Amino acid sequence: MPASLHRSLAALVVVLSALLVSGCVSQQTADRADQRVMPGGLTHAELQVAGQVARREAAREDVQLRSASAGVVTRAMRSGLGAQGHDCPPGRLVHVRLVGAFPHPTQAPLAGTDDQVGGKDVVADPVTGRVCASTYLFGRIVTDLSLVRLFGS
Repeated sequence: MPASLHRSLAALVVVLSALLVSGCVSQQTADRADQRVMPGGLTHAELQVAGQVARREAAREDVQLRSASAGVVTRAMRSGLGAQGHDCPPGRLVHVRLVGAFPHPTQAPLAGTDDQVGGKDVVADPVTGRVCASTYLFGRIVTDLSLVRLFGS
């Protein structure tokens, strides 16, 4: 075998080996990135589920959505869920907040107020996206800085 062909084959083997190794490394990096906690305390996968939940709830409610944000259910929020008779599983849960105009709310404002429904808090399973608790928000909606914005203005 000529020396130039031998060098070419050796170079090809080196290049193919490098591509194979980089493919394995990039997959490991992607797996680690998916588990990394992002703003709002969510993993990348939970952030994707939160976006799906927000879009599904907005479509179901026929909302003129201004914004949607998400985070992990806090201990205080979880203790408040107990009083609402929810069916949320134990463990991590995703909190999604929708803000906009809700034309057909199924919950009325408190008696003696003329507050309009301006938002909805939704709690969902971070793996399946199944909603396990929700509540409408009346009046002015204060921005929760612990949540990461999914979409909106």
